[in-house]
Amino acid sequence: MEKLGIIAGNGDYPLLVAQGARKSGVKRIVVAALIGETKREIEAYSDVVCWIEVGQLGKLISFFKKNDITNVIMAGQVTPTRLFGRLKLDLRMVKLLAKIKMRGAEPIFSTIASELSSFGINLIDSSMFMKEQLAHEGIMSGGRIARKFLKDIKFGIGIAKAIANMDIGQTVVVKDKTIVAVEGIEGTDATIERAGELAGKDCVVIKVSKKNQDMRFDLPVIGMKTINIMEKTKARVLAVEAAKTIILNKSSVLEKANELGIIIYGFSEKDS
Repeated sequence: MEKLGIIAGNGDYPLLVAQGARKSGVKRIVVAALIGETKREIEAYSDVVCWIEVGQLGKLISFFKKNDITNVIMAGQVTPTRLFGRLKLDLRMVKLLAKIKMRGAEPIFSTIASELSSFGINLIDSSMFMKEQLAHEGIMSGGRIARKFLKDIKFGIGIAKAIANMDIGQTVVVKDKTIVAVEGIEGTDATIERAGELAGKDCVVIKVSKKNQDMRFDLPVIGMKTINIMEKTKARVLAVEAAKTIILNKSSVLEKANELGIIIYGFSEKDS
């Protein structure tokens, strides 16, 4: 691939995508960075950057067309609470949102993807340059996993899948086969913190993808902040879906989890 466009949200995800793309031989990286979300460091990894407001879809399309970009990766999130603020939506975005009956992540992103496609701009697999950062199957950190934790994982996977498929969230927290917390718009880290306040130590965090997960957007993502929250709340196990969950800065996260004795476990269909 000669050229790549990135729609860059918050966190390290866009930086790691840009680094991975460059490592894979992409010669020109063109980034649409979101004001108030994207880290300034993205400029060091890009050939061209345009800073736009969340909701300026027309400007986004014009920018990629001007730079002759046909393949784009959506990387990083938008702070959920901003969705309830005064967003600067352009006319194209207003018209697009009017077509959507349920404003969950997947309906919004699918509609945006269709709009981009009509201009010859294709959203591609967001893990394409992140394969080394994907969770693998089995125990990744923390040593042996107790039978009671495996029972909690098995119990929680189906429930987590159900809420994910309803576009509610991707995470549940379980303790002793009891659902302690369900993720809503607050995100995974806040859900873990709430669970710790409710149930104390030794909680099991389970994060899943949706059925027929669209790999172009909304992939499950964990990172160092997740591990720090688990340390704070004394959560014991983090179970994530193998091959469908991105672990940002994976080697550092696993090293830290090992130091803290936090088990990170990659599950597959046989565990459900």
